[in-house]
Amino acid sequence: MNTIRYLTFEINRVCPNIKMHTDRCPIGHPERYKFSTSNIIISDSIILDFWRWCRTKGFRGIILWHMYNEPILVLPRIRVLKQQIKIEFLNQRQEKLSHKKLELKYPQHKKVGLN
Repeated sequence: MNTIRYLTFEINRVCPNIKMHTDRCPIGHPERYKFSTSNIIISDSIILDFWRWCRTKGFRGIILWHMYNEPILVLPRIRVLKQQIKIEFLNQRQEKLSHKKLELKYPQHKKVGLN
């Protein structure tokens, strides 16, 4: 995660071209989620919680909103998520200015050197 610096979410399970791409695109395959360990569709709260957890592990990368889907179909949803992440990111930066606040909020958190 910290080497690649990407988090990728399949934010949308549909595509308007699914019939045209049935044999060529994994999103239209009937066994697409055959080996999934869950049938839960990723909610906004799951995305935000996972991003928050990754931040506590040192993630400072880019979020991608696609796999084999068409994210433009849910652009308003992506904009809301990006705005929430931006607000939380700015708040995290403010908290980081005060080392004492960070220690109180994340007592188990230890910085890893880049040496």
